Amino acid sequence: MTPAPSSTSPGGPVTQRFSKHENGESHPATIDQGVAGFFHTVQDKMSHSYNDLENYVKRSPTQAVVSAFAAGYLLKMLPVEAIVAAQVRLALSLVRPALFLYGAAKAYEFVVRQKRQ
Repeated sequence: MTPAPSSTSPGGPVTQRFSKHENGESHPATIDQGVAGFFHTVQDKMSHSYNDLENYVKRSPTQAVVSAFAAGYLLKMLPVEAIVAAQVRLALSLVRPALFLYGAAKAYEFVVRQKRQ
């Protein structure tokens, strides 16, 4: 295992360890590191998208205002409440299987760690 470069997150410094596989690909060594890496990647992408949007508004403010009015009009026409309710129901129905899979993965990590000792 080789340590990856340290980065900082809102919770403090994060150091991820990656394991190399036969095909040369590196993967997070633990489930927790994989989940933390996923959320860090999402945070980076959201920050990048926000910066792109901010630059777009600075370059062409009139077009940005027109786009905002158009988006607001479309959202007014769509059944947003029903869409959000459906997404919340779907997310809540997937919580149990996700927690089960996470627990199974952690149990697998525990068993592998015990066999190595």
